[in-house]
Amino acid sequence: MGGLAAAMFMLLGLVALTRGKFSDVSDPCCPDKCCNGILFGGVTGNAPEMLPKDCNDIRELGGGKDGLYTVYPSYVESCDGIRVYCDQQTEGGGWTVIQRRMNGWLDFQRGWNEYRNGFGFLTGEFWLGLDHIHHMSIQAPTELIIYMEDWLNTIVRVHYWNFWLGDEASNYTLSVKNFDPGSDVGDGLSIHNGMKFTTYDRDNDRSIRNCAQEHTGAWWYNNCMLSNLNGRYLRGNNPALVGQGVVWTPWTGNSYSLKTVVMMMRPIV
Repeated sequence: MGGLAAAMFMLLGLVALTRGKFSDVSDPCCPDKCCNGILFGGVTGNAPEMLPKDCNDIRELGGGKDGLYTVYPSYVESCDGIRVYCDQQTEGGGWTVIQRRMNGWLDFQRGWNEYRNGFGFLTGEFWLGLDHIHHMSIQAPTELIIYMEDWLNTIVRVHYWNFWLGDEASNYTLSVKNFDPGSDVGDGLSIHNGMKFTTYDRDNDRSIRNCAQEHTGAWWYNNCMLSNLNGRYLRGNNPALVGQGVVWTPWTGNSYSLKTVVMMMRPIV
């Protein structure tokens, strides 16, 4: 009976392993516990299957249409994957959308936990989440583009060649460098380089005030800002509400709230 019990124990162990999605954390071939985007089929004898780490991987694996996908960033605490919206048409595709403003239906005046975890609707207005952005931005050298539209339907683009966020212990410190001089309008983000993220309930800026409260948003405020893309959706020029809208000061000034914004990131290819 002892031998039979041992055999049954081994069989149950094998069954449990075949249910596992990823290889064991101790596998020396894997740089992290999610096997760095590789679906491991060793027990079943299946060939390893690549799991996309970002929208650029999605594109290379044949996902050539804009839309919702699941990606599996490296170096995360969970191997469940996250849902993202991929832009596969703009400038060759491979872009993960991290923020979208388009109609003002979604309230962006939110606290730390919601900005950390993300909120909104991936096919509408949303914020992907600081934690997701952090994990995706540290996988490889990453670029950032921002498309903005005013209320005269003029669309402009700004581009940064180097972008990443620190982890929550750093309060998601922003690193944004190498502004592309070919951008359509001036640089409204480099002044925020090295700043920690601030919300109305967690003040990390350099001002004696809470910039998130003053400017009704959440951002990597300095003292306080040249941009405020998570500000209130105020529709055009609002001189009495300076700095409180969806603002990109080098383009339309600090009292003009933009119509649409899309922020996207991609590994440099």
